[in-house]
Amino acid sequence: MSCNNCFGCTNLINKNYCIFNTQYTSETYKEKIDQYSGNLDFTHFIQLLHKTDIIVKPHIINCENCIGENI
Repeated sequence: MSCNNCFGCTNLINKNYCIFNTQYTSETYKEKIDQYSGNLDFTHFIQLLHKTDIIVKPHIINCENCIGENI
């Protein structure tokens, strides 16, 4: 939520220049993004994020004909 220049991040709020939940300076961020742009296989990093990070379920309001928690 409210993040700028973030790539591959989860569960961050009001952060800038983050890659895979690690914050960098703007210059370092640009260098790292240039390195990652040539490598399109992020499967390993994504699997690590799913194992280690908490995935927050959404709280949905004003839903019609729905059954479940916090809807």
